[in-house]
Amino acid sequence: MKTDKRTQLLKILSDASQSISSAALANMLGTSERTVRNYIKAINEEGKAVITSSRDGYRLESHTTSLDTLPNEAESRVWKVLSDLLTSKEGVNAFDEAEALYVSSSTILNTVIPQVKEIAKEYDLRIESQKYQFYLRGSEQNRRKMIGSLAVRNTYGFFNSKDALEQLFPSQDIDGIMQELFTTCQESKLFLNDFALNNLLIHILVILIRLNIGNELDDKEPPISVDELLASSQDREDIVNLADMISANFEQK
Repeated sequence: MKTDKRTQLLKILSDASQSISSAALANMLGTSERTVRNYIKAINEEGKAVITSSRDGYRLESHTTSLDTLPNEAESRVWKVLSDLLTSKEGVNAFDEAEALYVSSSTILNTVIPQVKEIAKEYDLRIESQKYQFYLRGSEQNRRKMIGSLAVRNTYGFFNSKDALEQLFPSQDIDGIMQELFTTCQESKLFLNDFALNNLLIHILVILIRLNIGNELDDKEPPISVDELLASSQDREDIVNLADMISANFEQK
């Protein structure tokens, strides 16, 4: 019976052109919303299909017996946990993450968390745990380095990095901030090639996002001397003017 219901669930999602809520799925299957969530969890665990969730409901991303799509799904789990670690000062709970991702707690503990630890380690950050609660530890400066690097990794161009940042910070208006930054840089007299502009915008964006969610540099962290950084730059005046333009623009918000 369960297998038949799961097949029906996959058929409904496969035929749908948009996400479907758990209440609607429960009604169509003649079961409870909790049972629907259990079906989805089981389907994702089996690896024969990938069902993702959002505020709009559930969507079938892939339906295959091949393992080719699993790395993408595994990667999305890592991004979700990373996002929660970056935005929550109270840490994340393994069981809560498992429920949100419709996987088992052992998948979070034995597969996802070890991958998150490896990523954090690259940026002199660490994951600490107390029972089943996990915390991201390290300087704010290194957190920003990690976010900036993740945003441009395997992406090409500033606006392609938007998807990466939206995954990490779903509550932020990434698109709006990006558009304003891009316009401000275009209005400045500073000439930048596409690669340099991309990197500059991403790193400014990361700073703005972190400030928006209340994460400032720690007083213990060594200050970065702007004068020293720009001492040998021929574009010093234009860079300072651009910084002033960005500051003035976002202070008005």
